[in-house]
Order: sequence, then C-alpha cells, then structure tokens
Amino acid sequence: MDIYCDGSGWNGRESRACVIQGTRIIVLTDTTEKTNNEMEYEAVLLALSISQPDDIIYTDSQLVVNQLSGDYKCNKPHLQIYIDKIRDYILDRVAKMYSIFPSQASKRCKEIIRWLPDNPADTYLKME
Repeated sequence: MDIYCDGSGWNGRESRACVIQGTRIIVLTDTTEKTNNEMEYEAVLLALSISQPDDIIYTDSQLVVNQLSGDYKCNKPHLQIYIDKIRDYILDRVAKMYSIFPSQASKRCKEIIRWLPDNPADTYLKME
C-alpha cells in the first residue's frame, strides 16, 4: 500500500506531521519548536511505524529523499539523528522506497496539516 507523509514546522502553537494510508489519516503534533525538515523526518518515522514490508512511503521533501539516499550530505547534527534512526529502522525491516509523491497527495497532506483540527484524523498523537 502507498503511504504519503508530510511535515510542517512551528506555526506558533505546534509542529505537525501527517501520514495518509488509504483512507486512514494519522496526525502527530509536537508543542516544541521544530523546523519543517525535522517534522518531515518525523512524518517518515511515523509512516515507517505503520508500514508493512511491501508498502512504499512517499514524501515531498527532496532534502529527506536525498539525505536518506546519500545524494546530499547532512551537515546538521539534529537531522543526522533522524537519518540514523530511519536507516536503523529500515535495516530492522525490509528496505523501503522513498520518492517525491504525486501533487494530489502532497496537496491533501498540506491541507490536513494547515487546517487541523478542522479536518478529521483517525488518530492524533501528541509528542511530549
């Protein structure tokens, strides 16, 4: 199954990550100030946590895709932690494919992140 994920940094109240799997929507909120890139990585981790071996995870973050593939070097220690976590997670499971996802799915993720809590989610997770 295809899983789409997107992250959104600090908006003055919270940072958010969104995952769409079929009709299921999962939203992660964090009340600490996180960057867009950090939340993009949080979204990938969340997607991995619900994925099955044959699933494909899509993200619209070129930075995430290229850092995970090794095409871009990571110069930020706080992002390297995410890269290491994701690579360890993948090694414990079956390798996943990361790619830029179709614009319709990207648009839906961004709408959900932007308009929460107006859009319903199946699961809301809160980071403490």
